[in-house]
Amino acid sequence: MGERSREIREFYEHTLSEEARERAVLVTAPADTSPLARARGAEYAVEVARHFRDQGKNVVLIVDSLTRYAIAWREIALSMGEPPVTRGYPPSVFARLSTLVEQAGNGENESGSMTALYSVLLDSEDSVDPIADAARGVLDGHLFLSRALANSGHYPAIDIEKSVSRVMPKVVTAEHFELAVTVRRIISKY
Repeated sequence: MGERSREIREFYEHTLSEEARERAVLVTAPADTSPLARARGAEYAVEVARHFRDQGKNVVLIVDSLTRYAIAWREIALSMGEPPVTRGYPPSVFARLSTLVEQAGNGENESGSMTALYSVLLDSEDSVDPIADAARGVLDGHLFLSRALANSGHYPAIDIEKSVSRVMPKVVTAEHFELAVTVRRIISKY
C-alpha cells in the first residue's frame, strides 16, 4: 500500500518467481491513488486471504505497510473532522489497525490458516511511534530490522534484542526455548 508503481512492477517481475506468480494474488494501491483506495486496498487483500483460508488453504498474507494503511485512514478521518489525539492520528485509526490484523489465524474451516506479515515503517529506530506501538500491542511478535546493522553489512539486519515472539514458548520445545534465551543473553552481553 502506498508504494511507487515502479516498485510494485519490479516486485512482481523480479522478486516473484514464475511459480510464485501462479499461486499469488497481488493487491496494490500505489502512492498516487486516493487515501481511500490505499486503505481499502489493504482491507481487500485481507478479504482475499480470508476467502482462500476459509476454503481450507494455508495462506501467507504480506501487507506492506501498516504505517501507510494508518496514514491513509488518518487522512480520511481528519478530512471527516475527527480530532487527532496521538501524534496526529485520530482514535479510529488504531481501531482499524486492530480490526485488520485480528483477522489472521485460523478460520471457520480448521484445515485452513492465514499467516500474516505486516511491515511497519519508522522515522527513526529510537523514536516512539504510535503505529509501531499499536502494532506491537496486537501482533504475536515482531522482527526489528535495524538500519545500523544493515549499514554495517550485517544481513539479515534483525536486531535480536528488540525482536519478540509471544508464541515461541507455545510452539517450541522447552529445550529449544532455553537455548534461545541463552543465545539472546549472549548477544545482549556482546
